[in-house]
Amino acid sequence: MTQPSSRGRKASAPNQIPITGWLDVSWRVWGQLADNQVGMLAAGVAFYSLLSLFPAMAALISLWALVFDPHE
Repeated sequence: MTQPSSRGRKASAPNQIPITGWLDVSWRVWGQLADNQVGMLAAGVAFYSLLSLFPAMAALISLWALVFDPHE
C-alpha cells in the first residue's frame, strides 16, 4: 500500500501531486458530481435556456422595431 504522502496529500502546489494523487482527485470529483446531481441541474438549465430563447428573440425584435422605426 502506498503512503498518503506519496499520493500528494501534503502537496503545497498542484504540480507536486503525482498521477496516483490525480486519480484520487478525479474519483472524488466524479463521486461528488453524482451525489450533487450536477447532470440533472445542467439538463434543467439547458432546457429552460432553450425554452426561453424564442420569447427572448420575439421581445428583442419587437424592441428593435420600436426603436428603429423605418417610417420616422
